[in-house]
Amino acid sequence: MTRTPRDPTVEAQPSYPSWKDAAAQELKRLHGIEATAIPEREWTKLYIDGLTPEEAAERAEREYRSTRPSWLKK
Repeated sequence: MTRTPRDPTVEAQPSYPSWKDAAAQELKRLHGIEATAIPEREWTKLYIDGLTPEEAAERAEREYRSTRPSWLKK
């Protein structure tokens, strides 16, 4: 079987560090939550799922609110 070259028109996904930085900025801007409040495994899952930084910020906020005790919630 011969190898087929990768389609150069397919846009590559941004690197994880740059994607996470953009998502963390959105999370802080929209919800006032620091990126360190979200477990790294959650960030990794959101990245692998192919979410945009904006979508990831929304999901991270939901995860944050759902895992905090009620007395810590705003």
